Amino acid sequence: MLFSIIIPIFNSENYLKETIESVVNQTLSFKENIELILINDGSTDFSKEICLEYKTKYPANIKYIYMENSGPSKARNSGLKLLSKDSKFITFLDADDKLAKNAIEEVQKFFYANGNINVISIPVFYFEREQGPHKLNYRFEKGPRVIDILRDYKSPQYYIGGVFLRKDFIDKNDIHFDEILLFWEDALFVNKVILAESKYGVINNTAYWYRKRKSSNSIVDRVWMSKQRYTYLLKEGYIKLIKLSFELFGSVIPYVQYLIIYHMRLFLLKKNNKRLTQLLNNNEKKEFIEAVKYSFFAKIYGFED
Repeated sequence: MLFSIIIPIFNSENYLKETIESVVNQTLSFKENIELILINDGSTDFSKEICLEYKTKYPANIKYIYMENSGPSKARNSGLKLLSKDSKFITFLDADDKLAKNAIEEVQKFFYANGNINVISIPVFYFEREQGPHKLNYRFEKGPRVIDILRDYKSPQYYIGGVFLRKDFIDKNDIHFDEILLFWEDALFVNKVILAESKYGVINNTAYWYRKRKSSNSIVDRVWMSKQRYTYLLKEGYIKLIKLSFELFGSVIPYVQYLIIYHMRLFLLKKNNKRLTQLLNNNEKKEFIEAVKYSFFAKIYGFED
């Protein structure tokens, strides 16, 4: 198959059919060009039955496995192990999101026209509880292009949703999701590729539809009440990216600086700052502040070594 789409699934019975249908109904023929890899990450609802229904309908195109609940990183890594040998391109789709009908076809055109590009991003739009474009969609206003992150450092990529990658590049460099991280693992994964390449492609004539659930019970909505969202995220997310930048470029390049500072401002929002002060004890707050210092003053702390 030309494209492989990996969907990690956890209790998504209310959305899963709509998500799968957005893949099946692509303008690029599903049966001829796309394989769908469904990873049931310990669901206790009817997600399994929905997966098996579609697998029965499209046995040549759909792979399905069940695993004990282990989080999205391990589920995605499990999906990477199931890719067909003849697969050329990979993308990831959350079980409550969907792709615009022309997404795969437009990405295929860009990859074919730009043989030296290994990662492509498409615009993200919210639907359901919130509607409209993601704030970072300004990156797409100039139309299809290649972004050189050493020149255009104000174009950070965080989400794995809407990102497409060449399979041979992922295989060659053994890039996978950090299973220790419960969130921001996608930002770390995709930026391992972007930093290695110093560039990525963008196209603006399609969309990744990101569902903001009315119930506000997604992982993104819940993480601010987890202690791992604070010091642990900085150490295992930000600082790993900083060290990678030193390894590749000998410094923390402006792209990485901007990406971290842009994301770190979320901690300053009143509602999140309040959660931080309520959730962390005094020692944990001190540890968090030290991690912030590490993130801002990497060179002083000797990360270039």
